[in-house]
Amino acid sequence: SSGINAESQSVLFSFFIRNNFQFSENIFPIGPSSSCKQLLFKLRLQALNQNITFKYELVREIKTDIHLLRTKLQSATTPTMYSTLIEKFNCNNEITKIAAKQRLSQKLNWLIYKYYTAEWSNWRPYSPNRWYEITRNDQDPNFRSPNLEPVDTVEPQVTTTTTTTTQHKVTHINIEETSIPEECKELLSLGPGYAVTPNFRGKNKEHIIQEICDKIAETAIRLRWNTHFKERPSAPTLDQHLKMISPFDKKYTKPPPTENLDLENRLVQFQETVRKILNNTSVSANLTRQQKDALRKMKSNDNLHISVADKTAEFVVMKKSDHINVTKLHFENTAYKKLEMPQSEKTAIKFIAKLTESLENKVNSKWREICRRRNLSEKIYDLFASHHTTLPTGRVQIKTHKHSSEEISSIPTELLKVRPIVSNCNSPMDKLTFLLCHLLNPLLDAVPSHLKNTHDVLTKLQRLSPEQLKGQTFFTADVEALYTNINVETAIDDIIELAGEHRNLLKLYGLTLTDIHELLEVSLLNSYFVYDNQVYNQLYGFFMGVRPAPLGAIIKMWKLEKNSIYVDSRISPIFYGRYYDDLAAVTSNIRKARLICTSIETEDPDNRIKLTVDYPNTRNDYTPFLNMEVKIGKDGSLDTRLYRKPQKKLLTLHYSSHHPSSVKEHTITNMYDTADNVSSNSTNKQHSERMIDELLLNNGYTSRVLDRIKDKRRNKRPNSSKKEKSTDCDSALIPLL
Repeated sequence: SSGINAESQSVLFSFFIRNNFQFSENIFPIGPSSSCKQLLFKLRLQALNQNITFKYELVREIKTDIHLLRTKLQSATTPTMYSTLIEKFNCNNEITKIAAKQRLSQKLNWLIYKYYTAEWSNWRPYSPNRWYEITRNDQDPNFRSPNLEPVDTVEPQVTTTTTTTTQHKVTHINIEETSIPEECKELLSLGPGYAVTPNFRGKNKEHIIQEICDKIAETAIRLRWNTHFKERPSAPTLDQHLKMISPFDKKYTKPPPTENLDLENRLVQFQETVRKILNNTSVSANLTRQQKDALRKMKSNDNLHISVADKTAEFVVMKKSDHINVTKLHFENTAYKKLEMPQSEKTAIKFIAKLTESLENKVNSKWREICRRRNLSEKIYDLFASHHTTLPTGRVQIKTHKHSSEEISSIPTELLKVRPIVSNCNSPMDKLTFLLCHLLNPLLDAVPSHLKNTHDVLTKLQRLSPEQLKGQTFFTADVEALYTNINVETAIDDIIELAGEHRNLLKLYGLTLTDIHELLEVSLLNSYFVYDNQVYNQLYGFFMGVRPAPLGAIIKMWKLEKNSIYVDSRISPIFYGRYYDDLAAVTSNIRKARLICTSIETEDPDNRIKLTVDYPNTRNDYTPFLNMEVKIGKDGSLDTRLYRKPQKKLLTLHYSSHHPSSVKEHTITNMYDTADNVSSNSTNKQHSERMIDELLLNNGYTSRVLDRIKDKRRNKRPNSSKKEKSTDCDSALIPLL
């Protein structure tokens, strides 16, 4: 490096890249030594990285020239001609980019194949017609397939290039990032949805096989009963119907008859086949030794608290003491009442157990009273009676999307914004709330403003003609803390009122609306929960986690809307809908948008419902709603495309996660299908697909995998040509472990 000038260095490095094998053979006829091999390896790596960096600089210069050309075109042509030129340019540019990327990927794969994965004596000259696949080396746990996607913010490297660093996928609050080992950050950056391969050896393997066989036995019981009833068709009784819909464990299940010999033989063969496959199966680990050690260290560290963030779905790392202080600080506001607890931990546990037992008795006595009043059988009572329950448990999720990344790293704990969650699993009210939701969920069809999903929003918007949309603007609004600001008693009355108006939609199995009212009161007005051996009583609002809360919130908001915007002639929006606490409407100006929100707020007698309006600054701005963003053009055209919150981390199902390949493929296919469905034109479709590409390439997927799935989607037959599934055969769902 010191003996030759820069120009000679670049020529020498280029020679290493183009013709390294011949160069090495000429200098070392009998073969280079091991130390020289290491030197040549470093030279190749440096030369390849310099070559890539040089290409990036050329691309940046080309982008600058294109930007200048666009500016000149815009000033020299009419708007219509300019938009036509830009559309053609974008289309041609995308095709050129795809073709160039494939050629460069081929060349780079060949270089890596030649220098880093193949023996020098076995390398072949580059051929553009041959695909060079770089696969994982199972013998080397540290080997990673290179990411070939260009990035402007990260220095391009051949070996471990990633478009998003591990720090950007994990949130640290009031904790030094350097205090967490790099292996721990790398492990946490895989996301909460990452599945680690099980230890499929020795006793653990026997335990997993036995667990799978137990699940097969449970499925066999259901198949036997299905076959038995199919051979003897009859209308199921009320207790049989409720037993089929109930997801809870039964106190006792009668063994099914086994007279169908054909079914029994098939079940035996199936179980033996599964057991034989499992005995001959080996599972390779998807974590390196360093990551496994990091996982053990994190489990043994009692000073750290690792949780999942609200909405953005990344891991949040903070001190355990800070998380406890944040949680207690939130539960000490006026919406909650702290009960007086015994001083010692042992007596506090007894107090919690006694309170749970009293709630259990209260719920069961009300349910037994209603069953006797309506002559329901003892089996139906046992099906939804509570036993061996626990008190609901409170916790909080950190709203990382409400703070900037710079702010949240050193924010005081009292300023953190959180979402309270109260888990009602196995609580005294859990079974009855399931029954209430099953009975009352049909009422959602009677709420005109309720939006089921993105497809529902698009369908309703697309029904509007361009003449209706001309001069209009799409805007959204958010209800602040909807669940915790609802008066539960009036919400129960609103549910019963709507049920009385649409009694024909409900199937109550012999119960009356009076019985439903009593069950709602006993289930929703006993809002006790525990956190850190301290019992709290929520004085206002629904639990975020109780089953009827979404239904009650939707109907409560509909009551306010029905008495305001649906009767006020000054407003009358051509489109209005609401997805739980997210409101969307089309109106002509911001004054009417604020009038819509104000009229809804004034209908709340408790004056607790508040809405925040999100109105676009100009007509050229998109307005996000759910997972899409909407814009209405000057001519009334509807412009929609995929949307992802900027605060949301680039996390999804990782390529190396222990999930079946079919699950990963269908997940990716559904992502691209959603991108297609929400995009109104080809330009928006390309924009939406690039967002999906970026997300997947940041989660271990390669360009080749994505191209294969895209080709498969294009070649997929239309739905009309699919054969209808037969409903005559028995089927079983075997759970994946």
